[in-house]
Amino acid sequence: MLDWHPELPGVFVASPCSGHGFKHSAGIGEAIAQVITEGQSAVNLEPFSLARFAKR
Repeated sequence: MLDWHPELPGVFVASPCSGHGFKHSAGIGEAIAQVITEGQSAVNLEPFSLARFAKR
């Protein structure tokens, strides 16, 4: 998960990396930094949003 918390302004939720995800930690960190400092990432983070868990 990589998304702003829906109820806590200013809180960005980032799931921990373990095992397979560890090798992507540098890219994930860069994407998060871009979101926080620039408002959006150069990479589409929508597939990792909290909304994907919402009931449809």
